[in-house]
Parts: sequence; structure tokens; C-alpha cells
Amino acid sequence: MRTSDKTVQRRLTMICGVGVAVFSIAACAGKDAPAAGAAAGTTTTGPSAAQVAADAHALATYPLTEDHVTKVAQVMRTIQSLEKSDPALRAEWENHGQSSGPQTVDDAVARVNSAPRAPQILKDAGISAHDYVYTTFALMYASVAYQMKKAGQPNSEKLTSQVNPANVDFVATHQKEIQALGAINAAHNASGNK
Repeated sequence: MRTSDKTVQRRLTMICGVGVAVFSIAACAGKDAPAAGAAAGTTTTGPSAAQVAADAHALATYPLTEDHVTKVAQVMRTIQSLEKSDPALRAEWENHGQSSGPQTVDDAVARVNSAPRAPQILKDAGISAHDYVYTTFALMYASVAYQMKKAGQPNSEKLTSQVNPANVDFVATHQKEIQALGAINAAHNASGNK
């Protein structure tokens, strides 16, 4: 693997990690939901094709803002700090709702809203659970599209057409902020592997 490919892979891994590091939110892909439920010992039917399409459209049109990305980073830093002062909290978050993953984006928002201490953390950061989840997923999708386009991947044009083009531009012009999120996420993951 070339060095540039390794860099792209690390960035994609970091961005994907951002979406799952906090409150253990699972990705909301309809085809994966039944498998996730089966693995957890539950039976789920997953969201309808219409719901999957509605979620994809909502995420594709959700605009990224510097303010929301900054607030997501603040939430992540607060969580790191709380986990250091109260190690049992990490286990609470990791076990929160493990019987089944969220089936839709709205389920992910509800999951964040019901996580231990989450409402106060979000309120202190000045971001709603809705904007936290949507920013996280929109940032992930736009970052994947940006990295694929930058690497000249064959399907990058198709992917970027399904993601808000302004979000892909946002990622291109906010690499410093995205790298800062990656550093927070890496520190979070490293502290959990001790």
C-alpha cells in the first residue's frame, strides 16, 4: 500500500470512528440492521426501503457548519474528561442500548438523547442530539467522498453526487478541524484500550 493510500485509509478510519466513538452509535444502514439484531440475539425487520431512502436524503442535504463541528469536538473532549474522572461511565456508554443498534437516523438521535449524562453534555456544548448525530454522519459521508475523489477512486463521482457538494467542499477547506477531531477520537480509543 502506498503512503498516500495509507493516509487516506487512516483518515477514513478516523472519520468512521468519530461516528461510533461517542455513545456507541451504530451506523444506520437498513441492510445491516437485521444482521446487527441477529448478532445481539434479537429479531429485527429493519427500516423500510422508504425510511432508508429518507435517511439518506436527510443526511445528503444536511449542511455542515464550522459551529457544529466545533461543538461535536467539545462534546468529545467533555466525554474524555468525564471518562477519566469516572471510568465506570465509559462502560455505561458502551453498554447503552446494546440489545439492538439504531434502525434509523432518528433512532440514533433518540439513543444519544437517552445515553447517561448525554442531554447535559449536549446542552453544555450548545448542540442538540439531532445536530450532533447529523453533523457526525454528514461529516463522515462527506469525508469519505472527499478522500475518494482526492485519491481518484473510480466511483468517487457517483458517491459525491449522493453527498451534499457543499459538505465535500467543507471537508476540503476544514482539514485542520477534521484532523483535530481525529486526534480527539484517537486519544479516546487509546484510553479505552489500556
